[in-house]
Amino acid sequence: MANILLLDESDVAERAMHGILARGNHRVSSATNPTDAWRMLRAGVVYDLVILEVKLTGGGGVRFLQRLRDDWFFKPLPVVVYTSENDATLIRRVLGLGVQNYLVKPYNDDVIHSEVAKAVLEPWRNRHFEEAKSFCALLDLTPEALAQRRREVMAGFDRAARTFPLWADNRRIHDVFDQMAALVAGAKEAGIKAGIDLIAYLREQALNSNWMAFEKCGEPLEFASQLVYFQLNPGEVPPGLEHEAHRASDKDADERLRWDSVNVDVQGPVVDPAALTRKIDKLAGCPVVGPSAAAFQMLADGRASTITQLMDLVANDPGLCAQILCATNRLAHDDLSEIDDPRTATSLLGEKKLQAIVHALPVVEERHFDYPPMSWTGYWMFQVAVGRVAQFVCRYLEFDFLVGKAATAGLLHDLGTLLLMKVEPLAFQAIVRYAREHHVPRIEAERRYLGCTTQDLAAHFARTQHLPAVFTTVIRWMEAPALATEHLDLIAITSVARHICQHAHIGWSGDPNAHGSGMIDVTPAWSVLRTRLFPSFDVRKFEVQAHAFCLTLRNELSGQRGDRRPAHAQRAAELV
Repeated sequence: MANILLLDESDVAERAMHGILARGNHRVSSATNPTDAWRMLRAGVVYDLVILEVKLTGGGGVRFLQRLRDDWFFKPLPVVVYTSENDATLIRRVLGLGVQNYLVKPYNDDVIHSEVAKAVLEPWRNRHFEEAKSFCALLDLTPEALAQRRREVMAGFDRAARTFPLWADNRRIHDVFDQMAALVAGAKEAGIKAGIDLIAYLREQALNSNWMAFEKCGEPLEFASQLVYFQLNPGEVPPGLEHEAHRASDKDADERLRWDSVNVDVQGPVVDPAALTRKIDKLAGCPVVGPSAAAFQMLADGRASTITQLMDLVANDPGLCAQILCATNRLAHDDLSEIDDPRTATSLLGEKKLQAIVHALPVVEERHFDYPPMSWTGYWMFQVAVGRVAQFVCRYLEFDFLVGKAATAGLLHDLGTLLLMKVEPLAFQAIVRYAREHHVPRIEAERRYLGCTTQDLAAHFARTQHLPAVFTTVIRWMEAPALATEHLDLIAITSVARHICQHAHIGWSGDPNAHGSGMIDVTPAWSVLRTRLFPSFDVRKFEVQAHAFCLTLRNELSGQRGDRRPAHAQRAAELV
């Protein structure tokens, strides 16, 4: 987990960055001007990386970077410039100030996670301290003795922050030199480099009778004390960096009470299914969660260099994927065939239609997913994982002709949750809570609260909005593959993939009671697939391989990319 400060005036950039970094469970704070950014850095010692848009009003971005590099403490703080400005002169100037990377918008998820990983590999704060283990060995100290020395220096910096500024008026030169010498000696004995250069500077100013230099030394000395504190307490998070609790509006409070106060076992559903359907019919398109909508807005500007990123985004977000497929298939095509590939659909729409979609997207507020362990990131990870595992199942079972459709089928299989989040945003939390407390499947809790299921809502939306029939069928029959009359193989494969992902704990499926038997061959979907396989098929070997794939996939979806499988995934694969 890393702590990131984003300095960017654009609220679209903020929402997009928040969505990207949430995948890696990183904390992110944002500022729209250099003054606020500097204040947040001073208050939040544990920021690991600054992501900076240099094109700020008044050119403040470059000045902010220069201020960091001139600071006693922030000189080594990693900065990634992620900007819409690609002027060669500016690039040379910024690179001359020392940045980790200079990147041109729009955002790229993989690149951002790579830059965060690079920043935390060797935290900048460690450069202000000697490495504890080797320093203890050098001076024959115990870790406890070193920690005590550092606590004493921390207290010394704290006292200095209060007393040193007084010397701008008192000017007692012998006291000045004695106290500064004692503080420097203590810092060196504790392996602390932080603040030594600052004190050397103050000593020089005193020698030159420039006592006014002491007027504003309190803040940096206090910061030196904070640096030592957080080095001693690495797990502590400053208040400004804690995950912000989303405050519900008065309307939310009333709605929550409405859903929580009904005893559905006695009074029946809270809403009329027909009323829900009418609300869905009024939507301008498929709902998309805020960070995804912001990322789409950043990318959908018609630049040829971003079309691949745009296609990747659409193919990996359930709301955007459904919206683009529906929009494309509402258009007339020469061959009159459905377009079921989201990347192809994106390229067919073109710049103007994509930009029109941006402004018409029904947006779901991310906070409505915030019901631990449920979150938007967990929901997103699960949907993408089901699609990726469905592709794995296709290849393993030699259904290669279904690989392309399998990813999209998995991504869209729980589209009903997005629809419900838009039309009745607080219903889902009540449904999940009921399922958890009464130990029933989520689908049963949905029937009691809604009089229908989210699958029913999604199937209706898919039919009326021209989602390709193959995906409409998958959504409709996910719970009972054997009852479908077409696309049985794809439905069963998607259902098996969902089962695998639930038991591999990739993201969160939205069903608190989905963790029964992990055996694949007892699922309803396997009864469909079994008849397509040779009698000698080794289902246990398949399960082990699927588990190994999921272990690697979980790391990838959380932003932890690498060239090698995690060791535990490698061992699982070697079992077969």
